[in-house]
Amino acid sequence: MKRILLFLGLCLAFLSLISLKEASAQLLLETGKIALSLKPGETAVGEIKINNITDKEVAVKAYWQDFVYTPPFDGNKKFFPPATTPLSCSQWVSFSPQDFQLKPFEKKTISYNIKFPASAQGGYYGVLFFENHSAQKDSKTGVSVIARVGCLFFLETAASPKDAKVRDVKAVGNRIEGDIQNNSQIILIPKGIFYIMNKEGLIADRGELGAFYLPPGQDVPFFINVSDKVSLGTYTMVLTFDLGDGDSLVQEVDFTKTERSNLVILQVRD
Repeated sequence: MKRILLFLGLCLAFLSLISLKEASAQLLLETGKIALSLKPGETAVGEIKINNITDKEVAVKAYWQDFVYTPPFDGNKKFFPPATTPLSCSQWVSFSPQDFQLKPFEKKTISYNIKFPASAQGGYYGVLFFENHSAQKDSKTGVSVIARVGCLFFLETAASPKDAKVRDVKAVGNRIEGDIQNNSQIILIPKGIFYIMNKEGLIADRGELGAFYLPPGQDVPFFINVSDKVSLGTYTMVLTFDLGDGDSLVQEVDFTKTERSNLVILQVRD
């Protein structure tokens, strides 16, 4: 009996997910992220365009929330009421209209105004959500779903320095581990790549670490598996994190691969 109930529960959850995706497809934003570099005391204005891509009229409510990236900092976020997180910018952003109707296949322009305070320093973040006013009940499952889409706001003081550091590099078995720490006052999105050179300067292996979404003061672990195609011997791994806007963080790791395919780090250099 318990297995039957569990199976039915999983089916219902799956159908609810499908319904949510279908409902979310009612609204489409032409811009998913607003990133602005502002001087303290500066005012900025702009527009966001939202589309109703269905043949039915939709009532839309616009509202603000704060967000934070959460461990393991792979892009997942948590949302909070406005002005409740340390890096909130909700009190400086106004937008209009906040409640409106979208006719079938209609596009509407939402205006926003940002008054960046003279005391601003570093980065401030939030999201402007657009939500279908009323919950809709799926005809197949009877589950009520609410569709919403959001535009992220990244507001950062002009020329904010990007300060990151690679720490605690070590060898564990056949892989190299470490962590990257964000010491700046803005969110960093480091994207890591690496290549491994032999003594002759030839590339023995290369790869990517992907992107991390790292809030100020946070760190995140990374690891790099050294593949079997790297034969025994001494190598240099060049690890580069692209921090955006031409900034990068580079670390060089000299290591030896032993007969047991274990790695021994010889030196770590900036």
